[in-house]
Amino acid sequence: LSWTSTSKPTAAIAKISQNTEYSNVPLTSSRAYTIKDLYRATLIESANGAAMTLAQAVSGDQVTFVKKMRKLLTSWGIKDAKIYNACGLANGNLGSAAYPGVGKDVENEMSATDMAIVCQKLLKDFPEVL
Repeated sequence: LSWTSTSKPTAAIAKISQNTEYSNVPLTSSRAYTIKDLYRATLIESANGAAMTLAQAVSGDQVTFVKKMRKLLTSWGIKDAKIYNACGLANGNLGSAAYPGVGKDVENEMSATDMAIVCQKLLKDFPEVL
């Protein structure tokens, strides 16, 4: 992916992005957004829909993204993280984009130590996030 690559949110993601109860930048499923715009919305606005659209751009769909994320975390020595989506909302808040086969109350969970490892990797590999 490049900054100018684009991704179009699914209808389910667009619906989540328009929910004013969550941190969001409203998206529409009829428009493609650049990776750079989605990245900025995710990092600056903590936009749930943008994070999910980035996950889709990286992996094709939410479930495949979660599997990739779990595998990456395991390769970093993080073994007890619980990852169900790209945005961190409770599974039941994701409608048709919810992770299959788990309860509606499950949420992503990581220890402070695990988050420190993620931050260290992020800053080493992508210092521009600062």
